[in-house]
Parts: sequence; structure tokens; C-alpha cells
Amino acid sequence: MILASVGGFIIYIVPTYKDAQTISQKKTEYLGLLDNATKLEKQRNDLLLKYNSVEKSDIERLEKMLPANPDNVKLILEIDALAKTQGLSLQNVKIKSSETDAKSKPATTKVNADIGTLTLEFTTVGPYPGYVKFVNILEKNLRIMDVQKVTFLAPDDKTSYQYQTTVETYWVK
Repeated sequence: MILASVGGFIIYIVPTYKDAQTISQKKTEYLGLLDNATKLEKQRNDLLLKYNSVEKSDIERLEKMLPANPDNVKLILEIDALAKTQGLSLQNVKIKSSETDAKSKPATTKVNADIGTLTLEFTTVGPYPGYVKFVNILEKNLRIMDVQKVTFLAPDDKTSYQYQTTVETYWVK
């Protein structure tokens, strides 16, 4: 009888006890995951409330400042409109994306994986005071643009200068 009891204990109770311990550990793990999910849901709801409290006009301004895509055509049209207001004509627009620039940048440059860059090279033709105002407008434009390089060519008649400008702008990937 004693041997049967010990044999039954070893054959049935020990594996069942180990299974119960494994289930208890999984239960603890699942409760921890459920607690984390609850915390994340609360954090998401708090962020959603904060996002909804921001005015639509401010969100639109942020989207213009750092758009969700490069939107090359819209950017070129915007720069062309700014140039025309100063009596300049936009010509020879060239676009370089961030993928082609990443290869040419030095290794010491810190690269943000969430932000893409777009480099525009364009030529404007017109009077010098108009170009100065145009660059000032670009500096104060809501969309972030860094003027990288400016070169110009003066014709013999000194009426319409030719300005080669390189501008870098950013977008969220």
C-alpha cells in the first residue's frame, strides 16, 4: 500500500504539481502583460485628449512646417509663387532626395531616421533687391527650409541677375 502511494505520488502528483507551477507562472506573466496593456491604454487616451485639445489651425501649421511627405510639386509651386511676388522667375528646378544625399554626406553627420531631407536646386532671374526679399521670405516661411548655397551671375546690362540657389527642406518619413 505504501509503495502504491509513493508510486502514485511520483507518477501523478509530481507532474501535476509542476504543471500547476507552470500555469501559475504564466498567469503571473499574463497579469503583468494585462497591467502593461492597461497602462498603455490610459497613456494613449491621455495623449489622444491632448491631441484633440490642440486647435486645427495649429495642426495644419505643424503639417505645413514638417509635412508627412516631400510633396515636391506643391513645394516648387510655393517657391515659384514667392519668387513671382518679388518679380523673379523660377527656372531649372532640380530635386535630390534624402537617399541620394545620405551617400554623399560624411559619416560624422548625425542622421535622424524619422526625418527625410529634400534638396532643391533652382535658378531665379530678376533684380537684386527682389532676390534679397525672396530669400528673407524663404527664411520666414512656415515650411522649414535651409538655404545651403547661393551663386549668381551678373549680365552686362546689370538689370536681371541670375541666382543659382540650393535649398534643403525636411519631411516626416
